[in-house]
Amino acid sequence: MKVLELLDYLQQTIDMSPKNLVGKVSINKKEVLRTLNEMRKLLPDEFEEAKNLMNRKEIILDEARSEAERIIQDSRKRAQQEYENCDVLVAAKKEAEEILESANEEAKKIKGEANKQAKDLKFGVMNYADSTLSNLQKDIDIIGEESLKVIQNEMEEMLVKLYKEISSTTSKVRENIKELGND
Repeated sequence: MKVLELLDYLQQTIDMSPKNLVGKVSINKKEVLRTLNEMRKLLPDEFEEAKNLMNRKEIILDEARSEAERIIQDSRKRAQQEYENCDVLVAAKKEAEEILESANEEAKKIKGEANKQAKDLKFGVMNYADSTLSNLQKDIDIIGEESLKVIQNEMEEMLVKLYKEISSTTSKVRENIKELGND
């Protein structure tokens, strides 16, 4: 390689140059500068590009960090919006409220009828009303628990999916930052 030959030539020039009384070497400045310029011309453009890239490294890393933070913030906002606007959650909550309201209205109606009959039939009717209310409360409890389980399962599935998306995005950003750091 021509660059190595020129380096050897400079080394020889320095080694062969005369020394003065204090041990300093006298060299031909024009010859050394000419040799250095010749070496620069022989170096590939990649050295200059690498030098420029090293100068831009911190700027690139700062931009990557800012972009990663922006992506994380956007993901958090999107997750919050999806959670708040989840149609399934809203519909399930509305349905649960309607079921509870309907069940409460039904319970009030049955209780009113039971109280009226209780006046007429006293103890026998009171046992019947108690039994009916107990069964109705069990039905309400069962319906409420089932509705809550459905809502909970759907929310867990949505949150797991969202967590995976955020983790995937964060991993990609970290990999990109590492790649930029390695360059």
